[in-house]
Amino acid sequence: MLHSGCLNGGGQIKLDSESSKEQLQQVERLYDSLQSEIPEKNRTVTELYEQWLGGAGSEKAARALHTEYHAVEKPSAGFNIKW
Repeated sequence: MLHSGCLNGGGQIKLDSESSKEQLQQVERLYDSLQSEIPEKNRTVTELYEQWLGGAGSEKAARALHTEYHAVEKPSAGFNIKW
């Protein structure tokens, strides 16, 4: 499996030698070996919500950790007129 982006983005491992290719393969193996969890089933996450935020459904949790998206309207200035 090939990865890109964060695993080999700019400023990271450069593939200019055989050693670098081996390093990238090692990074890919390590990445593939990570186990993921569902946050709601993680005891530490649950405890943090309860102790610091007053529960997962609290207003404090919503303000601190959740966001809303909305469309941004383009300004109608003379610069965006299509001729």
